[in-house]
Amino acid sequence: MDQTQKPQDNAAQTAPIQQTSALLDILRETEGRAGFAQRIVESELAKEGYAMDQKLAALFARSGAFDDLKKATMEESIYLAMTKIRLGRSWGLNEADAMLHVNFYNGKPTLSAEAIAAKMYDSGLGWDIHFDYSKGGDVSRCSLHLKELGKDGAWRPVVDPVSGERSVVSFGDEEASKAMVWEKGKQIRLIEKWNYQSWKADMYYAACLRRARKRYRPNVCSSAMTRADVDETTNAVEAPVPESRAMHSEEMAQATKERSAQLTEALESAKKRPASLRRAKEHPPEVVTAPAAFDSVPEADPENDQPAAQPAQPSSAAASDKDDWL
Repeated sequence: MDQTQKPQDNAAQTAPIQQTSALLDILRETEGRAGFAQRIVESELAKEGYAMDQKLAALFARSGAFDDLKKATMEESIYLAMTKIRLGRSWGLNEADAMLHVNFYNGKPTLSAEAIAAKMYDSGLGWDIHFDYSKGGDVSRCSLHLKELGKDGAWRPVVDPVSGERSVVSFGDEEASKAMVWEKGKQIRLIEKWNYQSWKADMYYAACLRRARKRYRPNVCSSAMTRADVDETTNAVEAPVPESRAMHSEEMAQATKERSAQLTEALESAKKRPASLRRAKEHPPEVVTAPAAFDSVPEADPENDQPAAQPAQPSSAAASDKDDWL
């Protein structure tokens, strides 16, 4: 059986190749033959690349080393890893970097600021970092003094064509105090967000990177968004959830507690019911057909002059059971 199947399988696999070869023979003398052959090669390479990405995605998903892949089923994890690999490749990342730096936030794909900074440096845009500090020693501003890589391999300052001075991109307390964002259903200042309170220097540096990319390297990872970009676009188009419609975690917990108490009370009430009612509910009585002797009273025997036999009376135990059913 196997020997007869193998030639058929080989024939099925070689059929498309033979058809393609026949088409190329037909187009041998035409000008479009080279372009058609190139498209065939590109199509086959795309199929091989897709199959390789699937294998890598399955490997990443089964490794258990990525926290975002652990939250879904194995099939969903493979699809997610495949999506991250494909998105990362479109932004110039290899498979491993894509798994580390491509994430999903509020339903949108995002790229880490670290990966964007590396791509900006690869494009020839660099910077020197400078931080300003308040009297209390806290970071108050981050500034990037931009520089550009020349054809001779030397770094030179990026000069503003109007002022003639070195271009600087900065972000600090002044901008963060004016910007308003939505968090947990209410509007707050950007500087009041928990991540700005905890890692102000890093958040200011990331804000400077976003500004530098938008102004000087818009072609670097052009469609990629950071988490901060998602927050800005979401806050711009979405209104907060009304307080009357929002059910917070405390309210949900209280509702769950009340429902649990109601079920417990109902269970205890059921346990206190009379035993006869519980037994009747758990073991309903069977319908018993009365014997034929109960259908009519037998007549007396005229020869023996004996009274007719009376039907048997139910026992006391049977009567007790009847009382329980009632």
